[in-house]
Amino acid sequence: MDYVVYVDEISAEGETILAKSSESIPGGKGANQAYADGRGAEVTIIGAVGDDESGNKLIENLNRANVNTDAIAKIAGTSTGCAYVSVNQTGNNNIIVVPGANSLLSPAMIDQNIRLLDECSIILLQREIPVDTVCHTIRIAKERGNTVILDPAPAVTGLPLEMYGSVDIIKPNEHELETLAGIATDTMENIQLAAKSLLKTGVKVVTVGSRGAVLVNSEASSLYSVEDVDVVDTTAAGDSFTAALAYALSEGNSIGKAFQIVDTVSSIVVTRKGAQSSIPTYEEIIAAKMQTGLENIYRVIRNLHLQ
Repeated sequence: MDYVVYVDEISAEGETILAKSSESIPGGKGANQAYADGRGAEVTIIGAVGDDESGNKLIENLNRANVNTDAIAKIAGTSTGCAYVSVNQTGNNNIIVVPGANSLLSPAMIDQNIRLLDECSIILLQREIPVDTVCHTIRIAKERGNTVILDPAPAVTGLPLEMYGSVDIIKPNEHELETLAGIATDTMENIQLAAKSLLKTGVKVVTVGSRGAVLVNSEASSLYSVEDVDVVDTTAAGDSFTAALAYALSEGNSIGKAFQIVDTVSSIVVTRKGAQSSIPTYEEIIAAKMQTGLENIYRVIRNLHLQ
């Protein structure tokens, strides 16, 4: 559950400030991605919540997006994971995550739901669950030939190389890429240099930030610029991008073509407040694409039924 405060400027160390307003909004990186894809694909989320009101609300919200929540464990005596989010006037944020029940999602709980990995084509993973569980899932996913997309947030140094070696696509933002590669990402040249340092493991690197989306693989690197929009809140922009990328790939598009499709989704998300509450409907995606004059991709977008 995201507890969001809207401020003029994000506070500095030791500083006390007043917020304009606050609200609680369903969130969580994995849940945001599942929610976004729920209207266009068959989606199941494996996760954990506490036996509290927040856990119930999160499950109910995912059910409204047609996400199968049968594999979400309710853990007695544990609180549901939460995040404290500050959003400033320009829509940028900082986030502190308290994992709660997420930290108890174990490899054994993945094994209990192994049939779900047998049934799916793409697996999205995030770092808000234990690293052992992430690595275990990646390993058994690759044994089954699943496409694995890893969102490495929150990023930390020293992650096992096996995590990268069996991942098809990794999607850090600029700050996370800098942490993972140990290389500054203050320029586009450095972003590409940092991304290429991860290529040695065999993974394709997708990074999304203020300059746009950058794809780096063994063949080339490409920059896909973002649409010029009035930014309100960047929360869930990366999650919606990842979800739309996964869906576009599941439809048989190349990763380059997928980039051209999914940018509209995250461009809409940043114009709204909140995480799952900001994710657009299918009709809104169609309308936005029509306004840009890209009617020729209507057939592909028609299937990108996000809500």
